[in-house]
Amino acid sequence: RDAENKDLEDKIKAIEEYAQRNKIYLYKKKRKEEEEKRKQEELANKPSGYGHLSNADAQSFIYNYASQMTRAINENNFNLVSPYIYSSSPLYTQQINLVNSCVSQGITESFGGVTLNSLTKISDTKWDAKVTEKETVYYADGSQKSKTFNWTYTLEYIGDQFYLTGIK
Repeated sequence: RDAENKDLEDKIKAIEEYAQRNKIYLYKKKRKEEEEKRKQEELANKPSGYGHLSNADAQSFIYNYASQMTRAINENNFNLVSPYIYSSSPLYTQQINLVNSCVSQGITESFGGVTLNSLTKISDTKWDAKVTEKETVYYADGSQKSKTFNWTYTLEYIGDQFYLTGIK
């Protein structure tokens, strides 16, 4: 009789241990599923550009910026390029000064294109884009010069859109 009770107690103890392990497993599984669901909801609430910028989108953005910068200089109208530059960045003031300087010196430009050489993700909202930009500069004295520049543009996703925040 004691052996039967001992055997029964061992079985009950084994079942209780199994139930406890299973309870812990199910609890951990449920927490993991809830965490995954929370992460998915968090990502779904992020703006579409958050965490992602394709080479094609970067190329297009920089091309549009550079061609509009040429127009801004030629037409003395910074508003043409201002939507591409984050207004709270030092770059914004620098580019206003560039447009004003070119206009005051009688300089105009002809945009020759831009090529994206590389795109490096710095964070979920920041990228460095290395580009080669070509243009012809026309000076007030009638001379002209074709120029090629290698720039590193910093693009940031702020609010719900991309902006330039730096050029090196």
